[in-house]
Amino acid sequence: MRLLGLVAFTIAPLALGMFLGAPIVARELEQDTVSLAWTQGITRRRWTWSHLLVVGAITVVAAGTLGALVSWWYGPLNAATGDRFQWLIYDQQGLVPIGYAVFAMALAAFLGAVTGRTLRAMAIAAIGFLVIRFGVAVWARPKLASPLERTYPVLGDMIPNRLLGDWLYGGGGPGVGVVLRANGERIAGGQRICPPQDAECLAEVGKGAYNLELFHPASRFWTFQALETAIFLVLALLLFAATVWWVRRRLR
Repeated sequence: MRLLGLVAFTIAPLALGMFLGAPIVARELEQDTVSLAWTQGITRRRWTWSHLLVVGAITVVAAGTLGALVSWWYGPLNAATGDRFQWLIYDQQGLVPIGYAVFAMALAAFLGAVTGRTLRAMAIAAIGFLVIRFGVAVWARPKLASPLERTYPVLGDMIPNRLLGDWLYGGGGPGVGVVLRANGERIAGGQRICPPQDAECLAEVGKGAYNLELFHPASRFWTFQALETAIFLVLALLLFAATVWWVRRRLR
């Protein structure tokens, strides 16, 4: 049941944006009503911008409501586990659903103007949206701020306590960290704890070996949300401008 909820909440911004954005221009082209729409005392530019902005505002309200409801639903889990940075959980709550939905709507609207077909625009928009979303989540999101470093010795009986909600980013890539010798030479990925009585483990890593973790503190959650949302809103505005240009210059 939870898996179905994860999938539904994850694709909801995409579905919302596609269904609202794709028909804006494509429907007029499919029904051959563009001549009537653009000869009623309103320029193509004004007609396109007004439709994009109205539908964009509806998208913001709908996606914002969805994000608020999901954040409320996740509230007890966030407080208990601190997993707000976790893949998919992060993507469903807070501000980012607004950015995702508006971007999906803008992409679908642009493709609708280019292809002149609503369903075709939706299909291509879905693929493009998923590719860009994946790229931002995997490569751009961890770099929205410089990670902090945390070190602790290999020699010990337990892993130090971490603050609830910290996003462990590893050392040089996603993961829990790396193990380094005293001179800084990398031994292996992951983490290592050698109890004082484990002579074999100590001999393998050497004296003075330590674990290095790169992480983003839990307090950065809303900063990351705002920055990632801004990325998608800027992309959406660029697509709005591209749609207006296409309607003005390329459609006859």
